[in-house]
Amino acid sequence: LAKVLANMRSPNAEKMFERAVQIRQRLGKSTGPSLEFAVLCNDYGLYQKRQGKHAEAVRLFMRAVDIWSRHNGPEHLTVANANLNLCTACYAMGHLQQAKEHAKTALDIRKSNVGDNHPLYAEALVNLAAVGLASEHESRNKKEAERQLQLGVAILERTRGGQHQDTQWAKSFLPKEELDDEDDEDDEDESELKVFPG
Repeated sequence: LAKVLANMRSPNAEKMFERAVQIRQRLGKSTGPSLEFAVLCNDYGLYQKRQGKHAEAVRLFMRAVDIWSRHNGPEHLTVANANLNLCTACYAMGHLQQAKEHAKTALDIRKSNVGDNHPLYAEALVNLAAVGLASEHESRNKKEAERQLQLGVAILERTRGGQHQDTQWAKSFLPKEELDDEDDEDDEDESELKVFPG
């Protein structure tokens, strides 16, 4: 219910998330945190990030990583998703080195699970590249980030198509002169890193 209220931008969403957390914590006292609690932490983290409460989002995403790592193993795709969400929250707070570390962790996990020619890999690669473009001033590092971004866009175009929302999201990080589409007038001035549900 909390997630539905959050999607509806209801002022009651936070109360429902807090209540759900309390219930899950009580249920987990004897058995430890459940996979459902990890999903709740991830969803609540996404909500907090949208509210601009990035430090709280980081805390919740870290909890999700911890639980998913214990239940599913540290190389599971859910752990990669939570790491990408950590990347987005750290990026929003200007903690670019931490964002880069979380993006790299997610990229490595996704590569080991789905290979390096899959849209999940491409999404992580684009997030890593976006952080690199925002943080690197050395031309060698910037060139590597640009190469990563172009590769991520190419994979998404090949696997999801040029007009897919994920491909358009990835292209939003390209310099305007590199965009193939001429209909990009509706693009926002600032690109955002992509977040991932549990």
